Amino acid sequence: MKELILRILIVVAVVSGYIITKDMFYFWFMSLLLFINTIGFWASEKKASLLKDLLKLTESKLIKKEK
Repeated sequence: MKELILRILIVVAVVSGYIITKDMFYFWFMSLLLFINTIGFWASEKKASLLKDLLKLTESKLIKKEK
């Protein structure tokens, strides 16, 4: 949830910065940074869910071995 609020603030900052400066390069540069940031966030979320699944799988295997 905190990341979502941060993203919204970044988008607002990019748009307001573009409106103030009227510089298209600034707008595209910041959009590119935001895109890279979002991809990184999505990848970390995916990685976290994969690690959770792996942990559950190993736990279930350990429980089966104990029985």
